[in-house]
Amino acid sequence: MEDKLVLFHLFGFVPVSVISLIDILMVAFVLERLFTLIKGTRAAQMLVGLLILVTVAMAAPWLKMNALAWLLEQMRSILLILLVILFQPELRRMLVGLGQNPVFRWFYKSEPSRVIDEVVNGAAQLSGVGYGALIVLTRQAPLDAVVESGVPL
Repeated sequence: MEDKLVLFHLFGFVPVSVISLIDILMVAFVLERLFTLIKGTRAAQMLVGLLILVTVAMAAPWLKMNALAWLLEQMRSILLILLVILFQPELRRMLVGLGQNPVFRWFYKSEPSRVIDEVVNGAAQLSGVGYGALIVLTRQAPLDAVVESGVPL
């Protein structure tokens, strides 16, 4: 089965199949989206710092810096948690963007009447306790840019 999907052999001996091409294109797309997402943000600076730290961690044993190598080896166990904490805003923005993709809209088709009922109930509750509200309803255009540039009151 695998032999039938091979398109050609790279360098004469590395088989390249349709699946491997799709795999490479998907990884390239994810990396491109990730770099586009963090370009010009603090996350880009943190990523550079993280790459420097990884480079030092790889060079420390080679340069016989045993204490530094041990310390960086101990930090490796918490690296995943550290990455999630450091890049939390970017990960969140990426997941929101993925959820707003039209391909995935069929997962959460909302009922307009249910949304209207919830807004009316919320306004009634706010009115009951004497609070006002600025309510913004969006359809296809997200308000992320407006919200991020706004000033909290």
